[in-house]
Amino acid sequence: LDEAPAKSTESDLPLARIAEIKSLDHGELRKGLPARIRGVVTHFSGDSLFLQDGESSIYVRFGELKFSEPLKLSDYWEIEGKTFVEFAPSVQATAGRRLGPGTMPEPLRPTWDQIMNGSLDTRYVELKGVIISTEGFSMELLTHAGKIKVTSDLDPSLSKQNENAVIRLRGCAIPGRDEATLQVRSGRLWLCSAS
Repeated sequence: LDEAPAKSTESDLPLARIAEIKSLDHGELRKGLPARIRGVVTHFSGDSLFLQDGESSIYVRFGELKFSEPLKLSDYWEIEGKTFVEFAPSVQATAGRRLGPGTMPEPLRPTWDQIMNGSLDTRYVELKGVIISTEGFSMELLTHAGKIKVTSDLDPSLSKQNENAVIRLRGCAIPGRDEATLQVRSGRLWLCSAS
């Protein structure tokens, strides 16, 4: 007797929205669930990128995977891969393709609680405040809500030149965290692809 073909279940379908992936608990994420997500590239480095759709954003690691087109900020991409978790829900890419030009999202203007609790991970944000001190790539920013230490990939001379000035700083947020425990370190934020 021939076996009947296996029926497709909802769990076989790739996760299509970043918010779906972000809502999963760590046990589910560790199963390597299939994902096929689309969004705008808001940051990229040698082996990873941040992808943001209309609702949320996520860290995508692609490692040695070579894409057919180079990554550019604000381009619209589709990424296929599997879920995993380190600090936050993430995707390990197995394929990716550029769908065309996109537009950088409107930056989130976070509340003090969002800055402090780590929920901004990978989000494109805008901070406003006075630079009260600088040290290399780090600056202390005085905002309406309080002081925060911001490290960015901006040229340190730009921060130094703008000491005591009110600035608006945009970039993708990575909460400061203890690398050993992965616990959020309050009052510290890394902004990558900063402007």
